[in-house]
Amino acid sequence: VAQPEGPHWADERWERLLSADRALTLGVPDDDAVASVAMCATPEMLVAVTVAGRLLVDGDTIDSRSGRFLPAALTAAKKGPPLIALTNEGSAAVLWAADRIGRLARSVDGGRTWSPTVDIRKSILALAIGADRSVVVLAAHDGQSEVLTSVDGGQWTAKSALVDGRPLQVDIASTPWLAAGASCLAIGDANGVWIARHGEDFRRVAASTNAQTIGLFTGTGPDASLVFAESGADIEEATRLFRCTLDGRVEILAELTPPEDDRADAPAVLAMAWDEIAQSLRVAFSTMLSTVAPRAKA
Repeated sequence: VAQPEGPHWADERWERLLSADRALTLGVPDDDAVASVAMCATPEMLVAVTVAGRLLVDGDTIDSRSGRFLPAALTAAKKGPPLIALTNEGSAAVLWAADRIGRLARSVDGGRTWSPTVDIRKSILALAIGADRSVVVLAAHDGQSEVLTSVDGGQWTAKSALVDGRPLQVDIASTPWLAAGASCLAIGDANGVWIARHGEDFRRVAASTNAQTIGLFTGTGPDASLVFAESGADIEEATRLFRCTLDGRVEILAELTPPEDDRADAPAVLAMAWDEIAQSLRVAFSTMLSTVAPRAKA
């Protein structure tokens, strides 16, 4: 249940580790714009896809104007910008990409080659990777929201997104996000955040006050906490990280001031990745990667 008076600061606040900051290098052409960003933590990799379907890998020396692209089938329909999600399988980084009308493809070599495109024939709203490395899709079909899951993109299981037995109405215009963990899912949009655990219906845990950009589960177990970012309303405000605990409490975990180069627009977190080994969160702004972790005890 949303807290009417607003979230309080967590007893255990997290802080940005300034020594771990590093510049983020994405060569975005002047005539294009970043549409979606995905990141994994160990080993660290960050990939962005532009509105035109161009793939940009952090630190890649390939000229962004002649580099890697999504399969042509994923850029043919002009129904909205493409989506990507990223995970590791052993030493390989696995990249999933989707268009908005239901087509997906998979790459295991950073977008150099792609699997055959599959079509789920449902509008795709958001894309995520589960704790078991399955691909998870938030889709719209016949006016209702569904969550589809697949290990390889071949066979899919679908389940309606319900709140108290009724369809969850997702605000499509607000670019909703999806987070998938171990037997837990979260959906965020302009109206709030909903969580479903152990196959149960979704329940609303937070109301939105500003733009939410992304969320993830901080852990590999079914009881992992959800962390999500909420951008400031204007360029003078910092981005806040919120945590939703297992009992449904929402608390402010940290407040981040983005790099000066990001101040042309309201600050926003483009991607996050959980480092299970270091128990810390990697946070990507448009020009900087930062690490946020529990404050060291005195």
